[in-house]
Amino acid sequence: MAEIYLAENRETEREIEQIFDEKCGYGAYYEKAKAPFTRSDMCGPCDLLTLGYQKFDNLLAPERCVELIKSTDGPLKNWVQTTHKRKIISILKEIITDDVDKSIISHFGSEYLPTTVGFSRTEAGFDAESARWHYDGGPNKHLVMMIYLTDCEPDGASTTIFANRKTSETFIEIGYAFGPVDKRLDNDGALELAKLNGIEFEPINLNTKAGDAVLFDARHIIHRGFYPKIEPRYTIAASFVPYANNWEEGCDITFFPRQMGHYDSYPAVTW
Repeated sequence: MAEIYLAENRETEREIEQIFDEKCGYGAYYEKAKAPFTRSDMCGPCDLLTLGYQKFDNLLAPERCVELIKSTDGPLKNWVQTTHKRKIISILKEIITDDVDKSIISHFGSEYLPTTVGFSRTEAGFDAESARWHYDGGPNKHLVMMIYLTDCEPDGASTTIFANRKTSETFIEIGYAFGPVDKRLDNDGALELAKLNGIEFEPINLNTKAGDAVLFDARHIIHRGFYPKIEPRYTIAASFVPYANNWEEGCDITFFPRQMGHYDSYPAVTW
């Protein structure tokens, strides 16, 4: 099994908390964001709360996915240089349906702000550290949303794979969370680590189709990319943090959303 420095990983987890929640101010701002929240009556049970992830079927129509794929290969590829922010906000409004909105506010107990948006084409055969089991660094309270513009492949490739909440929590407890990216485990390594520690580990593939989306607690739910083998994968990704006001108003008065991959998704709180 790959060598894992579990004790050091626990220290890294604490460092991440210090960076984002303390130094960057997300912990204090979360308390500030919750105070003026007036939509508690719209919150309620959802898969995001119980499972740590939630799938939304048919969020976008097939023909809209085709339109966005064409844009992804063109003007949206580097939208920070080529596209007015209002167009990105209009796309976010398509994606943030009433059901998505309910799940986000139920998770945060506050309003929210999209910090980054990314449009990407992933080639068949692509491999990266994100294809191994990991958690995302960032504030304790943040969410990631993946919108799939293409179908997953027959074997389930071209999507994102999750483990359940209990497994995710236990992997964190034993120290597998924020170690060096080159020490991340593939399926076999994760299964071996789970077996050695008596952890139930059953990867969950949601078998996404074009137009489906998955919203997940990337900081606390272990996951990995299952990249395409046959055809390119097209996706939109967005990250969200708690916010004190309506997200559209927030986008009007801040520099958010910014292009994922070009900017830090979670800069120091100044708003």
